[in-house]
Amino acid sequence: MLTTKQEKFVQSVVFGEMNYSDAYRFAYNTDRMSDKTVNEKASLLANEDKIRARITELREQLKDDAIMTAKERLKWLTSVIRSEKEKTETKLKAVDIMNKMTGEYVTKVQGDLNMVKLEDLI
Repeated sequence: MLTTKQEKFVQSVVFGEMNYSDAYRFAYNTDRMSDKTVNEKASLLANEDKIRARITELREQLKDDAIMTAKERLKWLTSVIRSEKEKTETKLKAVDIMNKMTGEYVTKVQGDLNMVKLEDLI
């Protein structure tokens, strides 16, 4: 469990997008501290296991809420394909994107490989 000041520090880093020193200044009373001291204390605090874990937890929550998962994208593309309102061209493009996402396409590479000895090049 974090203290109120530690949570304020973490929230400032994650949601306020502050660097560690600015977040430390925001969460703690640093009036009598030099910049060097603030930087050191902020670094020490940020490297504590429970602080790092909380920062990671909040960043994951942000990422999860803001970005569609692959499954969500596939569901949306499926709805486009099944829609009666969409043009055939749009549906085909959606199928193409889905196939790329799921690895349905296989790229075949053909070519000739000529082996040359180093001695032959000299």
